[in-house]
Amino acid sequence: MGGLYTWLYRCAAEAARTAQERGAKLKIEISHAEQRKSEAEAALELANSALSRHDRFDPIIGDDHQCPYCWITNGVRSKIVPIPSDTDVDWFRCKTCHTEISTE
Repeated sequence: MGGLYTWLYRCAAEAARTAQERGAKLKIEISHAEQRKSEAEAALELANSALSRHDRFDPIIGDDHQCPYCWITNGVRSKIVPIPSDTDVDWFRCKTCHTEISTE
């Protein structure tokens, strides 16, 4: 009976080690999931407040024109600057997101 007892005890110890290892991995997975959740909640808050930002959008900031995409998407004020064009259409590029915007 002693051999079986010892063998079962070793099996239990191995199962406990395996469970501890799995628990450590799960703890890391949960930490990553919480981080992703936090990032998603922040992005959701930005998305949900886009309409409110639209209502407060001012195309001019100081002496410069403002990028509508940075403001609506991220709540960030960023100026757009003219870029050369070979056409009669005026082109601008955002200093932050680098989006190119035409007046056409």
